Amino acid sequence: MEGTTCTRHFFGGVTLLGFLLFYFSVVSYEKQDLENGTFYVTVWKPGKCPRQLGSIECGYYLQKYIREIVCNPNTPITELFNTKNAYKQEEIDEVQIEWTSFVGRFV
Repeated sequence: MEGTTCTRHFFGGVTLLGFLLFYFSVVSYEKQDLENGTFYVTVWKPGKCPRQLGSIECGYYLQKYIREIVCNPNTPITELFNTKNAYKQEEIDEVQIEWTSFVGRFV
């Protein structure tokens, strides 16, 4: 992608990890006391990310957001939340071009 300083290979293998980091970003445990027993319940709080404006860009939005997480390994993941309301069309186009280039090597 033009103007990108990320040196990590984005589309191979890190997508699942990035998605899990994105979606299950904050884990907390709630203590429950049920009569005589005490146990902990895992509470998953999904992370917040830029909201897509249309209905067909969701995959590109997710890829773009995961890329930001993967390419900024020294930045705490919680600092990458709520960075902007939406991506510009040019940013989504960059992801489409990179994805097409990557997949095109195998077709």
